[in-house]
Amino acid sequence: FKLFGIKIRGISNIYFALYRTEGLPEDFISIAREISEDDPNALTVTKLCAMNEGILEGLRGAKIWVADKNDPKTQQSLDKENITARLANFGIEVVIGGNAIVDELIYQKATILFLAAGANVIKDAAQIARIQCPIIAEGANNAIKDSLRMMLKAANILYLPGELLNGGGIYTSKEDIRHNHTDGVEAIILGPGYYQTHVTDEIDSLVLHRMLAVLRKWASGEDTFAQDIAYHVRSFAKEIFQRADDLVRFSDTNLIELTNIDQERTCGRLPLRHSMYEIAIEMAPFGVFYTQEEIARQLSVIDNLSSKLSLIKENGRLSNFSICELRFALFVLTKSRELLSDVDMEMLSGVLFRIIPDRKLDPLIRKEAIIALSAIVKWQAKVTEEAKARSSRLLQTILRNPDESLRLHVWSKYALYRIFGMGYLEDKRDGAIFDSGPRSRNGSSSSPLPVNFPAYILLSLDLGNKYAAEALLNFMVILNGYKFTSHQESMFAKKWNGILNLYPKEIYSTKRHALRVAILVLLVGAGIQLTRKEI
Repeated sequence: FKLFGIKIRGISNIYFALYRTEGLPEDFISIAREISEDDPNALTVTKLCAMNEGILEGLRGAKIWVADKNDPKTQQSLDKENITARLANFGIEVVIGGNAIVDELIYQKATILFLAAGANVIKDAAQIARIQCPIIAEGANNAIKDSLRMMLKAANILYLPGELLNGGGIYTSKEDIRHNHTDGVEAIILGPGYYQTHVTDEIDSLVLHRMLAVLRKWASGEDTFAQDIAYHVRSFAKEIFQRADDLVRFSDTNLIELTNIDQERTCGRLPLRHSMYEIAIEMAPFGVFYTQEEIARQLSVIDNLSSKLSLIKENGRLSNFSICELRFALFVLTKSRELLSDVDMEMLSGVLFRIIPDRKLDPLIRKEAIIALSAIVKWQAKVTEEAKARSSRLLQTILRNPDESLRLHVWSKYALYRIFGMGYLEDKRDGAIFDSGPRSRNGSSSSPLPVNFPAYILLSLDLGNKYAAEALLNFMVILNGYKFTSHQESMFAKKWNGILNLYPKEIYSTKRHALRVAILVLLVGAGIQLTRKEI
């Protein structure tokens, strides 16, 4: 928000609502977020009053509505007199009332009102008459009573429903199911960073792309905006689900072919029904969101923007929308790959191979390009072995580079799985991320240990303890010239975590402690005899 000059004018929870026309200071927002990160209601009025004078001085001119509630821990009643006096010293107007007084924030002037708490926050027409925000963005939990939606439209308030703006777990449940079946719960527990990045990035992508697609369809409709966005979202969803059901019910030839590919790539671990419906839902938007006209438009976007890729930077000005445009174009063309001609596919592939290795580009664009490449190579039977090999080299180059971001590592690894299947990824697990070169038949490396190997260890710790264990395994393979089986790797990771877990969480969760364990494991693995005292 700071990057784009956006001010946060107000926040609220069950204890208070705070509003300042000039915007809440950044240092206050940072402290408030830190306190309430796990629980929005952790920030009580008492904690607010206890903030240092510099923070409170920054709130001068603000207004606070305080609910007359007991302290959640001590159950002591609200010290109204002292709270009012403390805040008044810093020019903060205090209004104390019943529990509903915190809703006064809803009626203050702003550009966007984010409703991200309880259901039916706005439940009657009288409330709509008081709202001064032209845009309401629903974060979660059906904050607006369904029957009031058209009243918002009549009041010239643009309502962006939660189904579109933040599908959250609904958007990513298919990824959760896929990871649970193909990777296994143990792998998820041992490497949470990989899975968290993958799933949260999925939410981010789907929110952006679905939003742009729906707004474009809404704007190009023939009903001259007679219905609100929520109506169109639900209509699109109904049509897509019906198309998906038809694809499955009538055993669409293309669907069956793609399902067989997916089953082969996941070694049959993913239930056939889930695999089929997931692919059907991906195919179903053809004709709804993805048409030949839309493909032509997005190919044009790619063609125009690819000539100035180096100019597209996240700088908070004009180029930011170019980032969104390019991400959206890549997403649409990925989903529409079956409709692309050979010429279009060749042009798109060329752009992808330029985008992915270019570290000057925004990482979100590179991530989108990696997804597009993996989808094209995975599903297209006519893709040559040369194209697969080129894709593999490119992705593994990113994986081996400790200076690349966690996001790029996660998506490169996922792309390898998408292209070559689960079996490939497991066979190459010790080499896919941290390998220093091809192995000979006896397992020894044909190239020397890289000089910056400590950087690989440090990178692995950012990816999670499991990856740190795998990096050490790789080191031991190079050092001792033998190869671990998958079972041995799993046992090693368990022992690694067993050592870590002997310590309190605040110690073992630190990178410094993980490095100490790494050194210990390496010494023992190298056959050096140590006494307990020496350890």
